[in-house]
Amino acid sequence: MDLEEPFFFGSLSIEDEKYFKGVEETLITHHFSQEDYKLFVDNIFAEIEGKELKLAIHPLYSKTLENILKILSPIQLKKYFQSLIGNFKRLIFDCFGSHVCETLLIRSGYIASTENISSFFHDNGEILVTMENLILFMCNEISDMIMKFADHKHASYVFRQLLLVLHGSIFQDNFSPNKATKGKLKTQLRNQTMSAKQLTMPASFFEKKKSILDNINSNYSVAQIRDLSFNQYGSQIISTLLLIEKSLADNDKERKQYLLEKLIYGDFKDISLKGNSSEKIQGDSFMETLLRDEVGSHIFESIIEFSSKEILSKLYVIYFKDKVLRISKHPIGNYVLQKFIEKINNYQILNEIVEKIVIHFKELIDIGHIGILVSLINVCCQITSIVTKLLDALKECFGGSETHVKNNIFPLILNLDPRNENNSIETFEKELNNGDHKVDQIKIQGAHLIKSLFNLPYEMYYFLIESFLLQNKKAILYYATNKIGSCIVETILKLPSLSSCDRRKLLNNFFESFTHLSCDPFGSHIVDACLYTSIGLNNYRERIANELLESRDTIEDNYYGKRVWKNWHMNLFKNKYSKWKENINSFVEKGSLESKKDKTINTHRSSINILNDTNKYTSSLTFCDNKEKEKLKDRFNNDVEEIGMLFKKLKKKV
Repeated sequence: MDLEEPFFFGSLSIEDEKYFKGVEETLITHHFSQEDYKLFVDNIFAEIEGKELKLAIHPLYSKTLENILKILSPIQLKKYFQSLIGNFKRLIFDCFGSHVCETLLIRSGYIASTENISSFFHDNGEILVTMENLILFMCNEISDMIMKFADHKHASYVFRQLLLVLHGSIFQDNFSPNKATKGKLKTQLRNQTMSAKQLTMPASFFEKKKSILDNINSNYSVAQIRDLSFNQYGSQIISTLLLIEKSLADNDKERKQYLLEKLIYGDFKDISLKGNSSEKIQGDSFMETLLRDEVGSHIFESIIEFSSKEILSKLYVIYFKDKVLRISKHPIGNYVLQKFIEKINNYQILNEIVEKIVIHFKELIDIGHIGILVSLINVCCQITSIVTKLLDALKECFGGSETHVKNNIFPLILNLDPRNENNSIETFEKELNNGDHKVDQIKIQGAHLIKSLFNLPYEMYYFLIESFLLQNKKAILYYATNKIGSCIVETILKLPSLSSCDRRKLLNNFFESFTHLSCDPFGSHIVDACLYTSIGLNNYRERIANELLESRDTIEDNYYGKRVWKNWHMNLFKNKYSKWKENINSFVEKGSLESKKDKTINTHRSSINILNDTNKYTSSLTFCDNKEKEKLKDRFNNDVEEIGMLFKKLKKKV
């Protein structure tokens, strides 16, 4: 099949285009009763019949079709899937058809994991093929071309999604038809959230993914596999195959990871994976290049993720041991080293890395490569001897021996200004006094570093709390209303280990400013956090509530103020003070439990996450872009979630 050969399934009539344009507008602007909603979907599906292929490759309405596929019933989706059988080779290579195939696979995979014998029949007794068999039909149809998909800019994403469906790691779409009765579908379509979910798939899927992997291992050479590692599309396929290979090896201890061997050892088949980890093995230029390549480094990360302890130890000896500092300074290689640090579970290796890093601590700070330090702190947070070395180096780097500088170590870390070399303290004070906040005195890398320190035992990071409390009120209020600083302040306010004395000192900084904070998009989160800080400090909590009550009109007229008013249950405070006083702790506890539940959901990430990092190396000094920063304007009341969102690495399709 010629991939460049044009194909044509026909075009929609003017009447059809008008109809589907109306469907798109209706999905966005209308809401339905349950009965009307079902009738609406049935009518759309009846109109689609006979136009399945035309719609799938239409430049305008293929996206409308994707939204329709998300609301079809399982039976309707099966019928649509059947209509595409025999044409997948064409659709997968099409710019618009490939997106339709991806959406179809996502929903089909979920249905395949849940369908039962009752799914075989239509209401009128018509026998339907199971979704399991439909997906297998698709696999068989494209089986002779799978590696042609690997480096194609459209087909690669469909192939990757197919592999993930066979593996059971699919993105579950939270879009639900039942929500149509609760509000406009516009909100649903724009705010869909996709979460990675591991599902139990049919046994035939296990055999199919195994046969695909065996076919690739048998028919594709080391050179072909390695070439794909440097392709921005093919690298995603290799990472997904490594994930599947690892799962198969975990199920069958006798099975070897041949794909992993081809990448690490090339054609040297005599090298044993079970050899002594201290044995010196000659590295090759491929792996050295992979380590420093913008695309290939993702494959190196996948190799680290899916390798055994023995292989990890060998990788350290060959590629990292004598080059830790050089790799730490490399704009791409430092991310690979971070992954290695997070994966390795070896005290000796971690200690060796720390010994080399602490000597050149300031050099990493100066070039903005904070990720290495953060990874070491997070991994070694319970290893006192290693963490102590890191903390000593950090204090020496930022604080030095001068009392004035040591007392300001908190703002110095936030601004990544070791020992006030750039006079950031004086500049900050001048800005505060002039009321000029044009120059942001907080760097996101510094906030990232402080956030990681909060994972340590309380007594180890208490020096940060002391330094924060020594800041004047203007500075603390500046942090509280800063898009980055407010996340750090909120985290401090919610620290469970804070003493009553320190909590009082913190709260004292906000009195006479609660109205201003409540109406600020970032400061409002600080006011909500004060509910937690004031637990056991009833007088302080009531003072805050009274201050809010005095400015009721101002607060209730503001969008963010309304949230604060609701979260503090101020109507209950005003009308039934005794009941508010009696129940406020239970309200706080309930909010805390909901917050913890959200954190649990957010931290439950599949190993599939590593497959999505396709373009995170645009700049070694950049941790988020303007879009991510704008998202902070509408955050949830969840300190860990917000900071995590702020510092997450850029993930997008290339």
